[in-house]
Amino acid sequence: MYLRLAFAVPGACVEGSDFCGDDASSTFAAIAPDIAFGGRFGLLGVEGRGFLNPFEIDGQEASFGGLVGSLKLFPVSKGQFDPYLAAGVGVLGASKGDRESDQLSSLATHLGGGVDMFLNRNFALGVGFDRYFLLASESDGDDISDEGFWTARLNLTIYFGPASSGQKARPKKVRKPKTEPRKPKRVPRKKKELF
Repeated sequence: MYLRLAFAVPGACVEGSDFCGDDASSTFAAIAPDIAFGGRFGLLGVEGRGFLNPFEIDGQEASFGGLVGSLKLFPVSKGQFDPYLAAGVGVLGASKGDRESDQLSSLATHLGGGVDMFLNRNFALGVGFDRYFLLASESDGDDISDEGFWTARLNLTIYFGPASSGQKARPKKVRKPKTEPRKPKRVPRKKKELF
């Protein structure tokens, strides 16, 4: 099992879509909520993620976020570096103003990937990237398949539980008890008789 915290969460709309327009810029190095909890079973893993990403549209503050469930594949499970691929579905919402037309909510799919670097068996630092594809609007049923969002993040992942990370636990060295060499028994010499 693991808990992942993201400290830097830049994100943005895909430019050229109706909601995002032609001038959608990301807010880099923004500290924003991005928390995931998951489990790993060999080369496969499952993850639930909740996040909120700030960005700007035409100089106006905006944001998008959601709840997403993902299936993850870890093609390499040995060594200090741990790359992965992810795919999942969830619910995504976006806002860029107070008007109803400035609000957006939709079912979404996502594809992503990243790589972690283990500091030790329980802690890892890494980077990740996700691209979200909107399926259908829950508010008005419009076709919003051209809308999309992306996120990039810097992660701190905390693994806990037995054999939770991709790294195998090193076997503990069993120290053998020190045995003192046995001293040879002294055999008493027989006294020689004079007569």
